[in-house]
Amino acid sequence: MRAIVRLAIVFGAAILLFACMSSGRAEDLEPRAAPAPPATPPALRDGTDARPDQPPAYSRADLLEDFDRFADILLTRNPLEFADKAEVTQFTRQQREVLRDGMSELDFYRILTPIVVKVRCGHTGIFLSPAEETRLRSSQRYFPVLVRIAAGRLFVISPLGSEEPQSGSEISAINGRPSAEIIARMYDNITADGANVTRKTYVASRVFNDLYSLFIDDHPDFRVEYRDAARGVSGAVELRGISKATLEREAAGAGFPYGLPEHGPAYSFSTSSTGHSEAAVLTIRTFSFAAGRRDFEAFIDHCFATLAERKARALILDLRGNWGGDPEASSYLFARLISMPARYFEEGTPLYTALTKPIPPAPNAFTGMLLVLTDGACFSSTGHLCSLLRFHGRGLFVGEETGGSWTTTDASQDYRLPRTGMRLHSSNAAFRTAVTGLPVGRGIMPDREAAAEIGDLLARRDLAMELAMRMIPAEED
Repeated sequence: MRAIVRLAIVFGAAILLFACMSSGRAEDLEPRAAPAPPATPPALRDGTDARPDQPPAYSRADLLEDFDRFADILLTRNPLEFADKAEVTQFTRQQREVLRDGMSELDFYRILTPIVVKVRCGHTGIFLSPAEETRLRSSQRYFPVLVRIAAGRLFVISPLGSEEPQSGSEISAINGRPSAEIIARMYDNITADGANVTRKTYVASRVFNDLYSLFIDDHPDFRVEYRDAARGVSGAVELRGISKATLEREAAGAGFPYGLPEHGPAYSFSTSSTGHSEAAVLTIRTFSFAAGRRDFEAFIDHCFATLAERKARALILDLRGNWGGDPEASSYLFARLISMPARYFEEGTPLYTALTKPIPPAPNAFTGMLLVLTDGACFSSTGHLCSLLRFHGRGLFVGEETGGSWTTTDASQDYRLPRTGMRLHSSNAAFRTAVTGLPVGRGIMPDREAAAEIGDLLARRDLAMELAMRMIPAEED
């Protein structure tokens, strides 16, 4: 929830993490991937491609020391809100038996991370040591095509310099593996609260190249089979992997910056009287007080004063790409979207006692038509806000299922495993909003679904925004 930013390079993927603060408040953790079985790493095809900078090997005794520390934290301190403890315990015992002399840190990581996936908590993750992260980033060759997942299929959004496959082509296989199998394996390797899937799609689409080299195949060459429906052709092409620096540079040059979180301003506001009377769009990409609490609250106050002054009839609240942040920020916005006092957190919630009391509507609270745009990145405090809006009947949701909802676990702590230096980030407490009737482990479902197809992505067409605009009734004469 409340967050400061710590940048971690996880297998070369720039993934933002939210580290614990000295205040003891619960912290947000941005999306991460965790590998699923098999426990051993994908093998290189032959010894000629083995990396010259081989990582150190560990004794089974050293690995057992780290493993037991890891297991004790997860099984005794993590609330396991979305998991069956008996199932996690049994699986942990099975994974312990896989340990053997001579394993590398990456081998060990692939034994631990399936356990983390079983916890089904988006705020819990296991990370390699900084030295191993640096080694992998400098030596790995990445899939040289930028892709997106749409309707369960894999499409090219930029070939990053190669002639084929062209943008819009569907990739049917990579190195002989069907795309459906690749996507399913990646989804198995990405953590999420409960059974949520849209968060996995969001993450896999934006760091596909990292996930592929880590979990699918780390060979530096790629045979890509594709179909180009627009040209009516099918084919296969051999491509050479590229460095991470090249991937990031060429993706940015193509207009599709690689990695998470996506680039853009933390928040923005605009009003329009064209076509739909006085309508406004409020975009919030983070609740982390990116520019400070005073700046955020002043911005929100200005927005709602403007809405009141212009007598706006409709507000589009765009929360897409918002991974969460401080409940003090999301609750500040919530108070400006309600007409009656309402509690934010349920009674007994730790750390945020004030938010368990009824929050009165703000003086300039907006009571007109509210349309909320969501996607799989709407997690943690953003999921909390969405659950409250849904429970109180405030707004119609447009887009995709959110990545979080009324309950999540956080107040996380970081732990360093003594032998390998790997790091565990584990939740300590559950945080639940003051709602009833919403399912556990699923996000807030949209009232009107708007999922982009490949043509929309390439044309940069915003289907959700277009649909929301059409839903605003025209002003009567």
